[in-house]
Amino acid sequence: PGSAARVAAARRAVPWQVVDGQLRWVKVDLAGQVTRDGVPVAGVRVTASFREMPRVSRRVSWSTTRTRPREVTAITDADGRYLLRAVPAGDYVVSARSDALGCASAAVTRTSPELDQQLDLALRGCASAP
Repeated sequence: PGSAARVAAARRAVPWQVVDGQLRWVKVDLAGQVTRDGVPVAGVRVTASFREMPRVSRRVSWSTTRTRPREVTAITDADGRYLLRAVPAGDYVVSARSDALGCASAAVTRTSPELDQQLDLALRGCASAP
């Protein structure tokens, strides 16, 4: 591919952007609908679990920077819809759980703000813990 295509591919692969001369972590929105047997389910807890880079000063080296586990949570509305706003770009596990109706999860990768994710989840029986 041409250089413009290579630059576009690189921008999608790097979860940083320059804002006012500073590197900032790209933020994305994750949205979707939770259903059970095709019927939207209200009141389901939806969680995106991921690892986040801490804020760093100019004097920190990459070798000393550690990621930390984080979660962002939303509750589905009356139409079973959820929205997780401004989550740092990267790799996620998005899960939905209802004690009465079941569980669902999916792995997601988002690295560009142009790639906000629409992810619908269908509840089914939860796997039992060992």
